[in-house]
Order: sequence, then structure tokens, then C-alpha cells
Amino acid sequence: MAENKKNQDKGKDKKANRRGAARLAAVQALYQMDIAGAGINDIFAEFESHWLGGEVEGDKYLPAEAAFFKDVVAGVVRDQARLDPLIDDALSKGCR
Repeated sequence: MAENKKNQDKGKDKKANRRGAARLAAVQALYQMDIAGAGINDIFAEFESHWLGGEVEGDKYLPAEAAFFKDVVAGVVRDQARLDPLIDDALSKGCR
């Protein structure tokens, strides 16, 4: 019974790690989209083929949950007009 619990916990950890990796990749993708002016489909293709679970410039990236990565990036892009003023307002007040 204890062994089964350990395996369940490992499964949760792996999913959490894949989601964490997806969040990190999403932030990097959104930054790249902003700086380079890349489109969402180009970003999805690049990150799925080179970044998610790959090695970039000597750094090994954890495998990421690709569907979650796409959901996060697409959600931010979809709601960007609403999110940008909220972020600008928070930044203008300073971090506390």
C-alpha cells in the first residue's frame, strides 16, 4: 500500500514538473513573441521542436506538457488587450 502511494506521488510530481516546465516555456515564448514579433503558430512549432524537453545552448529543458503550454500562450495572446493595462498599472505602483 505504501509503495502504491509513493508511485502516485511520483506521478503527481512528474505532472507538476511538466506543468512547471510548460509555464517557464510559455513565459519564454511570450517574451520571444514580443521581442521578435513572432506569430503564435511559429512559436508553437519552434518550441515543440526545439525547446520542450530539448537542449538549447547547453541547457537541458525538462519535458513540458505541450497542451498546457499551448493553452497558457494562447490564453495570454487572446486576453492581451485586457491584461496589458492591468500589468502596466501594477508596475506603475511598484512592487511591494
